[in-house]
Formats: sequence, C-alpha cells, structure tokens
Amino acid sequence: MIHKNFVSFSLRLINSLFALILLLLALVPLASTAQTSSATSNATTTGPFLSLKDGKVLNRKEFDALKPKITKLFEFVKDDLFFNKRPWVYYKGNLKINGNFLNSHKNIIVEGDLIVEGLYYDKSSVLIVLGNMYAHNVVTEFPLYVTGNLNATGIVYPYFNDFGFEVGKQLNTKVLIVSDRTAYYKTLKAEIKLFSEDYSEEANLEAARRLLPELYVRSFSEESILPEETGQAISEYEFYGVPHADSVIAYTKKNSNVFRDKPASASATIFKKELAIASHLSTKNQLAKITANPNLDIYIAMNYASRNDLPDQAVMNLIQKKNEAVLQVLAHNQSLKLKFFDEISALSINATEDLVNHLNIKNSFLEGLLHHSNPLYRIALTKKSELDSKYLEALALDTSPEVRKSVLAIHQFETSQKVIDSNIGTKDDALLVDLIAYNKNFSFLHYEQLASNSSTKVRKAVAKNLTEPSLFLRYKKSTDTERLSILRKLSLDPDVEVKAMALSGLTAKEQERVLGSTSASNQTAVLELLAPNLKSKKLAQQIIESNNDELISYLAENNWLSEDVQNQIVQIYLKKFSNLKEKLSESQAQPINLVLTALLADNKTYPSVLEKLSNYCFGHLYPPSFCYQLQNEKLTSLIIKKYASIQNKALKELMYEGIRNQAYASQAELIKTDLVDTAAYNKFVKKLSKKTESDFWIFLSEQEDGLNKETAAINVNTPIETLKKLEQSTHLFVSDELLDNPIVPADLKKKIMTKTKEFVYIREIESDFYLNVLNGNIKTKRPLEETDKEDLSGILMQIHMIKQFE
Repeated sequence: MIHKNFVSFSLRLINSLFALILLLLALVPLASTAQTSSATSNATTTGPFLSLKDGKVLNRKEFDALKPKITKLFEFVKDDLFFNKRPWVYYKGNLKINGNFLNSHKNIIVEGDLIVEGLYYDKSSVLIVLGNMYAHNVVTEFPLYVTGNLNATGIVYPYFNDFGFEVGKQLNTKVLIVSDRTAYYKTLKAEIKLFSEDYSEEANLEAARRLLPELYVRSFSEESILPEETGQAISEYEFYGVPHADSVIAYTKKNSNVFRDKPASASATIFKKELAIASHLSTKNQLAKITANPNLDIYIAMNYASRNDLPDQAVMNLIQKKNEAVLQVLAHNQSLKLKFFDEISALSINATEDLVNHLNIKNSFLEGLLHHSNPLYRIALTKKSELDSKYLEALALDTSPEVRKSVLAIHQFETSQKVIDSNIGTKDDALLVDLIAYNKNFSFLHYEQLASNSSTKVRKAVAKNLTEPSLFLRYKKSTDTERLSILRKLSLDPDVEVKAMALSGLTAKEQERVLGSTSASNQTAVLELLAPNLKSKKLAQQIIESNNDELISYLAENNWLSEDVQNQIVQIYLKKFSNLKEKLSESQAQPINLVLTALLADNKTYPSVLEKLSNYCFGHLYPPSFCYQLQNEKLTSLIIKKYASIQNKALKELMYEGIRNQAYASQAELIKTDLVDTAAYNKFVKKLSKKTESDFWIFLSEQEDGLNKETAAINVNTPIETLKKLEQSTHLFVSDELLDNPIVPADLKKKIMTKTKEFVYIREIESDFYLNVLNGNIKTKRPLEETDKEDLSGILMQIHMIKQFE
C-alpha cells in the first residue's frame, strides 16, 4: 500500500500546478488536500463532487424504479424502504461534505461514493451508499447501508439501529463499537473491537487505555456511583465500560482524533489495578491524597469524580485539574454539594448544562445563569428539564436569538402574547417552527401571516399545529371557523406534505374534493401521507382497490378506521393467503405482514377483526410474523378456546405467556401458567369448604402479589363486587386492567379515571364525560396537569375523528 504521506504530498503538488487552470475553467474545486485524512487520502474517488444542495427529491415513480436495485444489493434493507415516512433524496455521483454531516429528517441515496470530512451521524434517517463511504468518524443510530467499503480514520459506532447496518465489502476503521445491535460486513479491519453482546473485559480495558477519556463522559451513570464493599478483593474487579455514543458525538463534532497520545499506565495490569482501587471503599484521607496526584490519569480521575463518598478536599483537587471530562462527571454526581457549583460552572459550560438538572440545585444558581453576560450560560439554563414560567418567558424574550431558539426548541410552554410578538417576525425558520409547535395562543392574523411564509418548514409547522390532537378544543385566540379557513388554504399548498397534513384536519367531503383536483402524479403521494388520518370512506375504498400493499398499510395505521373497513382489509389479505399449511417465504409473507402489523398497532383493532386474525393464525403451521403480534393485543376468547389446537410451537408458547393477561382465561388455564400459589389456593378452598370459579378469582384478588390482583382485575369471571373492591387497590397497573376489562361498568371506569388521572379512550363512554373533565365540570382527585389536559384533548379528537369517518 502506498504510504498516506506520499499520497498527500503528490496530491498537494498536483493541486498547486493545476489550481489556476481549475479556477479559470470554473470547474467544481477539489477540497484542499493539505489536511485530508488517511481515510480520504486512500480513496480512489476523484472530482468533480456533488454537494448537499445537488440532491434530487425522488417522486414515487423514481423511488420505485430504484427499489429493486437496492434490495438486490443488501440483505436487510427491505424494512427501511418506505416511501412516505420521510423524503428520499438522491445523489447521482460522488457526494462530498466538508465538515460534519448530520443526516436529519431526509433519507439519502448516494449512487457513487460519499466522503465526509468530519463526523457522520444521524437523526431518524436512512443512508444508502451505492459505492464506498469515507469519514473521520461514524456514529449511527439509524440504518446505514454501504455496498462497497466503509473507511473511517477513528470510530465506527452503530448503536440501537434495529440491525440496519450493512457493509458489502470491507469495514476499515481504527475502532468498531457495536452497542445493543448487530453490524454486518464482509470483512473487518479494526485495531479495537467492542461488542456489547460479546463482552470482552480485555478489549474494553485496552480501549479505555488508548481512547481519549472525553469519549466516556456519559458512560458514567447519572446517579453517583457507590464504591464496592471492602470485602471484595481488588483482584476480582471486572471492567465493563465502553464509550457512550452521545459522548463520542459531542467530542468528535469538534475533534477528529479519538486516541490518546500514549496509552494510560505502563500496562493493562497496572491500569486495571488503578481502576479497581478507584472503585473500592477508601478513607477520606486516602481519597484526598490520591486525587491530589498531578499525574493521576484522567480516566481514573473520572472514576473518582463519580463516587458518592468524596470529601470536600477530593472534590477541590478534581476541580483544580480543570479537565472538561472530569468536570462533567463531577456535575453528573448527585452527591456534589452546591458550594462547588459556581467553580465548576465557571470552568465548563458543558458541565453547567448538567448542573442545572442536579438534585441540589437552588434558585440562586439559576438566577445567576439567567443574568449571565455570556449567552452560552443562558443557553445552558434552557437545558434544565423543568423550568418555572418566569425563567421560560425571560429566556424566550432574550436578546440573543440563539437563547430564544434553544428554550423554544426544548420546552413546550404556553407562550404569552409578548413572546409571540417578539419572535413572530424572525427570519430564522427553526425558531419560528419551534414557536409554532404546540402554541395555542395564535390569533387568526398570526396564522394568516405564518401560513403565507415562504418557508415550507414553517407552513408545515402551521398545518401540524392546527391538527395537533393535544390542542383539540384548547385553542384560545382563534375560532374553529378561522382555523378551518387556514387549513383550507394550506390544503392547496404546492408542497405535498403541507397539503396532506392540512387535509387531515378537513372533512371527508373536502378531502375528496381536493384529492379529485390534484394532479395524478401528486395524488398518490398525498394519499400516502394522508392515509393514516383519512376521514373519507370513499378514499379508503380507493386505497383498498389500488392493490398497493404499502399504501394499504398506511391506511391500516389509521386510528379511526371503522369496524367494517378493518374487516374488509383483513378479508382481502386472508383470502390472498388462504392456504394455511404451506410455509410462506419472506417475500410472499411481506404484504400480509406489512398491512396486518400496521392494523394491529396501538390496540385499535376491533374484537371481530382479532377473531378473524386469531382463527387464521391458529390453523397455520408456519404463521406469518404478524401472528406473533397477537400476544400483545387484547387476546380474544377464541385464543382460549382453541389454545390446545395451535400447531406452531413458538406461537403456542407466546400465547401461553399471554394467558394471564387474558380477560377470558379460565381458572384451570391460570393454574397451568404457574402464576398461582396452588398450596395457598387449596388452603383457601379448604377454609371455604367449597370450590367455585368465582372463589378462585376472589382468592387472586386478595393476594399481596400485584400480578395476581392484575390478573383478577382483567378477568370476566371475577365477580363484580370483587372488581369494585379492586378499584381501591394501590398496586400498579390494577387500574389499567380494570379499564380494559369488558365487564367493568362504564361508571366504575369513569370513577377510576378521575381518581388516577389515567385517561384512555373507551368506546362505551360518551364524549361528554371527557369534555366535562377537561372543562373542570367533573373534578378529579388531584388537579389536572398540562399532560392530563393533553390526554383528554387527544381522546376528544379521536372520538370526533371516528364520528367523522363513520
């Protein structure tokens, strides 16, 4: 392999010779290679390069044309190729990004190489590279697919990515960390390999010796760490820590290098012993002496900073190291005393962001931040999870737009007229979007002004605000008629996302009228976005008749589909797959799984529909994967009746586990699940000198174990009087089970909701009950909080939408 320095020198020479020619010809300039990383200097990719602005947003036809090619290249990509979830942006050629690249809210396909001269990280978006990928560091929580090589100079870190990480050829990096997921690649070249599912203490120790301590900050618990008991020998110490993804992102945004200049300690053995000492009980004098050591390794110092038994002198010693990572761990330590806050805050803004959520926080510290001359400290104050309204309003009126943007982005609060007037004229789209989000205090004139904004993001935020379930019946400065007029205007918007969102708030007739006048090329795209909030049965029928599985799956997500439409969807797919004995291949089963999994989500499925699905699954020797979701639903009586006849062993085991939560389970079936202490039950029966089904459920309801009470609370065989007594139970989830029990009277369910403030939609309870609670006409045991009002508002909207659909 040619040495990277020689390649860099050669490229610099070529660049110098041809710089003038390139300028005169106005070609797309090559980025200066003077600082090119080894990953990109080893790349064979040459210019010209595309930039992010050169992407093309794909329409449905273009996306469908690309899908077959993509699915042939990757084994696991199918579940991530959904068209309407987010826009798909396509780059035909090599894409180069100078600096960090946050892939946010747009799925990306690069038909060429992708070069990132910094950190690649993502936020809710898929990346597909049909060539090679080069970056300094890669941290990905969402799916990433590369057909060629993935080369990184530092860390590649897939975490919580639902297994969507696939490299077709070689994964070439210095450090690979796979946390709670699996990464697929043909070959791997890495100096350090850390796998959470295949733990290796030696690998983790070596990584901690060689990697920068700053990458581990968030690996230390939010709670202060208890040192081990002295009875445990230091030799028994085990090291589990790996860098935390959030810390890796925070550090590598600003720094590409992730390695220490030289490893910590003389050897791994010595390093492990130092860590063990840092994790065991010590006297105050010992802690003060060790932390005063000027040569104390920073990672070891971070371990001491997390302890809950630090004397004041040890805290001061650690503060005086003036190390960012140590200060942040100290700020996390919930045993830290208030008297140290100011000193830590003065040295580190990042640590200040942790201090604002500390258990020992006082208003005096917050007031100091609110009036701090440096806006970065006022931004740190916005990171506090709960802020009094006086702080929220002051920050939303701050002279710095960055402070205002931060507080509006983090906190959902009732903005005053003063806050609206001060921010509505801003040219900053992001600030406007956050101002609009859950704001119920806009007047008609405000909405008109915002709906005419040139930014699609702003208009989309307006449409979302006007259709937000938690705001239903809670707007204060505008009328229903005024808001509908704005939605009608936005339903004609040229952007399909804005149009679809606005249409979701209009009547069925208006949805039909606007869709009828929409061009054929846009109609499908709008329908795909509108389907989960459709009100028109006519349009639902149109979707069903389209025979488009993906489009029907979007319709199946709809929370207000009527029972007859749900049954119609199920009937179509069960008829398509009527042979119950043959094993369906993955491709054959995909349509039925796609649609019926969507229908089963959110417990919105009608009992008659569940009956049909249960019947299908029980007779199927190799049931499709949607059948396994039945265990998470309200299992029907059919499951109990036909449990013995289920042929598929895995499915039978899942159903068996779910029997205790089944409203129709019998005494015998519950005893089979080993849920019941049979010796105690037999003693109970002997005392009664009789044995009836009702006695069994009474027995369960009287047990101390909460699980027994929950099981009695959900069951239809439990006597009504016993269910009424269970309403007094303090055990967690008993109230939830009573609300789910079909025989519990509506009046008792209302009583439970007003007592617990657990508001859920129940079909037999009239909308007036929820409305009266929201308006304060029916009192709850404890005053309603904002979240309770949001729940009630959402339920009322759900009832309204169901009536609209029917």
